[in-house]
Amino acid sequence: MTYSGLVTPADPAREAASAEVEAAITELFRVGRTWSKLLSERFRPELPQLAYGILRYVDMHGPLRSSDIVTTFGMDKGAVSRQISILRERGLLDASSDPDDRRSTVLSSSAAAREAFEHFSRGIRDQYASVLDDWSQQDLEDVARLIGRLTSALDAGFQDSGFRPAR
Repeated sequence: MTYSGLVTPADPAREAASAEVEAAITELFRVGRTWSKLLSERFRPELPQLAYGILRYVDMHGPLRSSDIVTTFGMDKGAVSRQISILRERGLLDASSDPDDRRSTVLSSSAAAREAFEHFSRGIRDQYASVLDDWSQQDLEDVARLIGRLTSALDAGFQDSGFRPAR
């Protein structure tokens, strides 16, 4: 399969390593989707998985405009708007005027959502601690750093390169 905008390395060892990274990311995404579904169900069973993901993102990075969420999630504005409505109806998102542009609205997690996430996050960290119990402190720090670095590189690289699989 060829990809437009992607330069493949000429070094066979680097190309093999890149293939291993691709396979590992594919598996990480598979596990991540399952994990995200479970977390969503445990946080608030009535929330759609996408709404949970949006709420978590706003909680971590907010306040945000809905257009920022559309761009970040790569979704249709209407789909994001429906999820935002669900979250606002349940008192999990607050909306206020954007101080930089009074015509726009910014979204932030509500006090109830922040409190729920604080309690919920302790349980998630306990779960991770249990699963990663035999990992050294250095391994944990390394994987956190490398996943952060990978996420930033992929996010920037895909946005900057216009990467799209060939059809």
